[in-house]
Amino acid sequence: MTAAAPIIIRRSGVALTWAVAPTRAAARPLGRTLLARMLAPDASLGQVCPACGGPHGPLLVRVGGAPGPLVSVSYAGGLVAVGVAPERARAFGIDVELDDDVTRRAVGEAIDAPMVSSWTRGEAVAKARRTGLRGALPRTIPRRSAAESGSAHHEPDECFQHDRDGEWAAPATGAHDALGGFDIRIDRPRRAVLSVALG
Repeated sequence: MTAAAPIIIRRSGVALTWAVAPTRAAARPLGRTLLARMLAPDASLGQVCPACGGPHGPLLVRVGGAPGPLVSVSYAGGLVAVGVAPERARAFGIDVELDDDVTRRAVGEAIDAPMVSSWTRGEAVAKARRTGLRGALPRTIPRRSAAESGSAHHEPDECFQHDRDGEWAAPATGAHDALGGFDIRIDRPRRAVLSVALG
């Protein structure tokens, strides 16, 4: 897959795509390019930190001067993943991590979990809630397997599959509503796990 012709997949109203940046410096511009291809032609992207008001933090979309859909971007080992939430979403976040021995070992050391998705789910929830990773990684629980939800499939010529772990949820906490989520296992161009949190 190249930046010139990424595929866009849709699940639960979410649009997702990914590509590999040729250099670290090219990752952020590639993320914005991928998002621009998925948004309305008159959409603009900006960043305003919710804590300090500086020009960083979550990406915000405006379309024709009005707030646009929620978007999220994630980077891992040159892989750039972007997502656009459905119109009525109130919370949205994605996280991608390479699924390799180095990442699995790091996840195991950080949170004592054997699966990369244990980390990506928590990161996606933290992004959707706009809390960042303060303290413990947000808790997620399985809802149903991909086989039970009817979403498990993998075509030989596709570069992704719906993760065998299916759908999951992040329970409500004091100030935050419960979120739903799902995982996509990316097979090409690099093996990775992409988790999506949506509310």
